[in-house]
Amino acid sequence: AATKPRNAFAYYVQAVKRQPKNPETWRLAGLYAFQQGCYRTAYTYLEKYTELDKNARPSSGGDQYNAALRQVDLGNNRC
Repeated sequence: AATKPRNAFAYYVQAVKRQPKNPETWRLAGLYAFQQGCYRTAYTYLEKYTELDKNARPSSGGDQYNAALRQVDLGNNRC
């Protein structure tokens, strides 16, 4: 069962590699990592998303980016 999230995330990583300038691939990968409690990974992906999409609303990924940073700073990371 633990391999299913890893396998699912591999598809997101693959999408990011195929479309590295598409902010949506970074956002979806980051949000998935965030949902899994992989806050450091989520932070990394959502940071790139916020760099690529300057017009994004905070609720579409920026809020989770800040939440992931807080969790990393607190030492919380399940992955």
